[in-house]
Amino acid sequence: MKIPLKIKLFDRLRKIPRFIIIHDVSCQAPEDPALRIDNKKPQMNLLRTRLYLNKMEPDVNYHFVVEEIGEEFEVNLGRPMGVACNYPDIPSEYVFAFHVCVMGNYDYSIPSIRLYEKLCYSVLAPLIYQFKIPMKRIFLHNELVKGSTCPGSFFDTNMVRSKLPQFLITK
Repeated sequence: MKIPLKIKLFDRLRKIPRFIIIHDVSCQAPEDPALRIDNKKPQMNLLRTRLYLNKMEPDVNYHFVVEEIGEEFEVNLGRPMGVACNYPDIPSEYVFAFHVCVMGNYDYSIPSIRLYEKLCYSVLAPLIYQFKIPMKRIFLHNELVKGSTCPGSFFDTNMVRSKLPQFLITK
């Protein structure tokens, strides 16, 4: 099934994003545990289809999605970068943010070092460089919303912050 992409269905960002928020799939599809299991097969189309059929979402509510396919991690683009992602539970001062999803259930498994490297190299470092976002403005969803475990209790912010400097471009 091909889902039509209609930009007019999205809310546009009114400001340049100044935050990066990392999620897992449980924010958008908590009723579908099959999506939270990283089975090394592409799941992005399944996620898009489920969100469209169940919630009538025109696309995933993330700007980037990192998923493991085979032995390697790949980054998929979700919403266009000028489009806002809507999360009613996130405080209003964090509305203008880039939202990044890591596929998998990190309440039950430990993320690999390669996931952190791919996340930092392919997503976070280019966003930080292009939009001049400080490293202290990278948050996990559970740091902003009390009672949430997204992206999982084993996903480590300190690991992200320790891997990130080696991929940043310095002038």
